[in-house]
Amino acid sequence: MSHLLTISLSSAILVPCVLSLRQLPLSLTKAFLSSSRNLSMDSSDSQHFQNVVVMRHGDRLDNSEPLWVSTAARPWDPPLADPGKVRAFCTGRNHLSQLGFPIHRVLVSPFLRCVQTASEVISALCAIDNDPVNMTGDGVAIDPSKLKVWSLYQ
Repeated sequence: MSHLLTISLSSAILVPCVLSLRQLPLSLTKAFLSSSRNLSMDSSDSQHFQNVVVMRHGDRLDNSEPLWVSTAARPWDPPLADPGKVRAFCTGRNHLSQLGFPIHRVLVSPFLRCVQTASEVISALCAIDNDPVNMTGDGVAIDPSKLKVWSLYQ
């Protein structure tokens, strides 16, 4: 059985798209996603479900400061602007309180803006003290038991 997944991302940034996928191929499941949870629709018919959250990066610096490109060492790889960091951290905080299932793995593009977005979201998800005054992950103490970093380049 093959699965076709099409996702359309609008210009709205950091509006997560939550998908529930049934019976993904085992190789894909083991390689990239969290282990299946056995959820029962009724007592005689159990299905395997996985939740996938798809998210776009936060606001880029080159969109708010167009002249940044002219002096940048890597003009193709802009960082997040400060509002993008705030939005990413707040999105992570919202996930923590509203998502309804844990995040087991985060896959992220190597572009700086994507890594920074993931870092802010993860900081909010793993924060030891969820201080409502904090608007970014800067200086937030995280629970190391909730975080394991993997690299494709090991």
